[in-house]
Amino acid sequence: MLNLETVLQFLKYQLPVGVTYISIAYAIFHFFGTRFIENRFAIKLVSAKAELDEKIEIEKARLNRMTAQELKLKEKQYTILPKILNQFNNIFYLISELINSINSDDQNFEDYKYSQEHYDEISKNTEIRIIPGRGVNFELGIIYSDKTIEYLDSTDVNIKKLRIYFLKKSIFLPTDQKTKIEGLISCLSLITNDIYVYTSFLKSVSGQNLLSAAQNKLKNEAQPNMSEIEELVRKIIFPESHG
Repeated sequence: MLNLETVLQFLKYQLPVGVTYISIAYAIFHFFGTRFIENRFAIKLVSAKAELDEKIEIEKARLNRMTAQELKLKEKQYTILPKILNQFNNIFYLISELINSINSDDQNFEDYKYSQEHYDEISKNTEIRIIPGRGVNFELGIIYSDKTIEYLDSTDVNIKKLRIYFLKKSIFLPTDQKTKIEGLISCLSLITNDIYVYTSFLKSVSGQNLLSAAQNKLKNEAQPNMSEIEELVRKIIFPESHG
């Protein structure tokens, strides 16, 4: 096996005159030193690339999981939000029909309230219906129709169903959606409560007609809130139409 001394002796006789051992040794060490450094760099480069590739794969997997979760969440929202909107629309319809029915009953009462026979009927029925307390306004003696009471009951039941459904599914909804939906449910509940009080025992509070207050709240609060919710839902279901 050749050793360094043999290599140096060989190179001395092959190289031009004046080239010393030192210069030869320097050249050899410089050559191998450079190769050594390049080799170490190449090893580190390969290691770094492998590490980077691993991190990239991990990130890809994380993004894939996030995408899958987001798709599942969107799928849930596509199912939940239309159901909530349909229930809201149904409640708005019931409240509208309820108010129309109440106005009709009030008008019928106004048309014949001065009849002695009607006063006798009111007195007789009020004594009978004072215990259940449903369908008769004791302040004025108006007995509301079965249709009015049916609309009132249906509105109350539907609001409660919507609230229960919303509480079960709200975890899948964005925060802004949850806040607005919860606010509208509370608003419709207050409107229904004002109407119930109006038909049951008290027409006005502090000089304010409760039916008129309910109608104003429906127009100025509930309907604008409903429009905002519909817009938010459109942005979720049809994002491409909003830029």
